[in-house]
Order: sequence, then C-alpha cells, then structure tokens
Amino acid sequence: MKTKTVIFLILAAVLVFGAFRLLKPTNSSDLTITPVETITKIYNIKVEKGKIVSGPNTLTINEGENVVLNFTVDKAEEIHLHGYDKMVELEKGVSGKLSFMANLTGRFTFELENEGIELGVIEVMPKN
Repeated sequence: MKTKTVIFLILAAVLVFGAFRLLKPTNSSDLTITPVETITKIYNIKVEKGKIVSGPNTLTINEGENVVLNFTVDKAEEIHLHGYDKMVELEKGVSGKLSFMANLTGRFTFELENEGIELGVIEVMPKN
C-alpha cells in the first residue's frame, strides 16, 4: 500500500510539473524571430536614340520586391516611372539608378521625360 502511494505522489508531481511547463507564460527572450527575405530585382537598361537597345522593355515583378533599374543613355535625359512618380536625371554615358519597392500593383510606364518617349512598362503582379 505504501508503494502505491509513493508511485501516485510521484506521478502527481510529474503531472503538475508538466502542466506548469505547458501553462507557463512565454518569455519574449524565448521567441525566435525569423526575418522575411526581401527579393531585389536588378535590371540594366541601355537607351540610344530614344529606344532600349539592351535590357527588357517589359519587366514583370511581384508586389513586395525591391527593384533597381540601372539606366545608361546616349544623351542627357530624365527618366520618369509613372505611378510610382520616381525620376532619375541621367548624363550621357553615365549609369544612373532608379530604385523603388514594388508596393503598387498594375502596369506602369517609364519614359524619357524631356522627349515624352515611352521606353517600356513595369508590370507589378499582386501577392497570391
């Protein structure tokens, strides 16, 4: 009889300890935070005589991605990305960078602003 009581008390203690561990509030230092990886898409685009001669004229990207457009032009010009209202001033033969986070979905044109010549489009697809 004494052995059954000791076994019962040991089992009860184990159950109480286990329940305490399960119900114990989580300490913030016990949490592991995993950063979300952000994708960056980089495009190199060369423009001569008002047209893209190297690089895509239609870019398809996903919402939430970072985008870097490296432009090189054959004469001083400003490139404007509509919708995002981003611009970059470019000098002849010097690479210029236009960067943005794709947080708007849709189809957006980019153009040679001073000449009003559309170069291409960026299609931002919504997250699934």
